[in-house]
Amino acid sequence: MRRTIAAGLLLSVACMLGREAAAETVRPMPEDACKAIGQLFSADLGVQPSITLVSVKRAPDIAGRACRVKWTGSGLDREDQVHVVDQFFKNYLDWQPDFMVFRDGPALEVQAFRKAQELIVMSARWAAPNGACKPDESAAACKVPPAQRIWTIEVDGMTTQP
Repeated sequence: MRRTIAAGLLLSVACMLGREAAAETVRPMPEDACKAIGQLFSADLGVQPSITLVSVKRAPDIAGRACRVKWTGSGLDREDQVHVVDQFFKNYLDWQPDFMVFRDGPALEVQAFRKAQELIVMSARWAAPNGACKPDESAAACKVPPAQRIWTIEVDGMTTQP
């Protein structure tokens, strides 16, 4: 019995170390590529985003630095977060989706696309303004008109190490 437990623990540690060793290290896209993302973002959504360099750690095992194009505010008249992300990625039809970097929910959508050594991860999420929903009401149940939602939209542009 003790051997089985010890073997299980050893296997768990090996798996964790193996995952750390397999982590994908990223760095920001070149400045001109980040600015191009910002211009597409602005053209698609009609808003003026900020562009900064940030540290990123994303599942599964992506870590390093990225350029982040970000906008937070209200007045964005889009159906939902899926529509926002899908509309943006129409600019990248020759890129391949990375389904390992995907999350969704009633008020969240995260998608990623790759081309050669480049990786773009976009997240769109919204929250209801204070007092718009009941305290125990989920985002899915709360019917807030899109233009009144408080949106946070981020696009992280990265290059991977060869």
